[in-house]
Amino acid sequence: MENEYVHHIFFDCVVASQLWVYLAEVIGRNVGRSFESIGAMWLSNKRFLVDNIFCAAALWELWKLRNSLCFQGCLWKDVKILIQHVVNMLQNWRLLCPKEKLLEYNQKLEKLRNIATRPTCYLDAQGRQKLGEVPFHACT
Repeated sequence: MENEYVHHIFFDCVVASQLWVYLAEVIGRNVGRSFESIGAMWLSNKRFLVDNIFCAAALWELWKLRNSLCFQGCLWKDVKILIQHVVNMLQNWRLLCPKEKLLEYNQKLEKLRNIATRPTCYLDAQGRQKLGEVPFHACT
């Protein structure tokens, strides 16, 4: 895959962009501009452990969504479904979190769970916030 295409899947696509907006709201820092913006936190993994787990789950779910759309014929529905998949994965990954970080982990997980039930907003191609489902053509 070309680097630009990989960057599009994980960061530039309107669906990915919206996921990162929501995740930034949860973890309290702007992430999701690039692999470097996420990787910088890995340098201080002890400090950013919970945030790193959340970013890893987001990346993994974006990749799985891409594969579902490309190879399994799944249709795009709503970013809330993607967020719910991230929440489900994070529930399964809770065992990766040390006991001393579980309170932070659970609080952030609950914030993300609440976002999954809010009305959907997304950024259009001009960067304007819109309500409703992200149109599929915006993801290509």
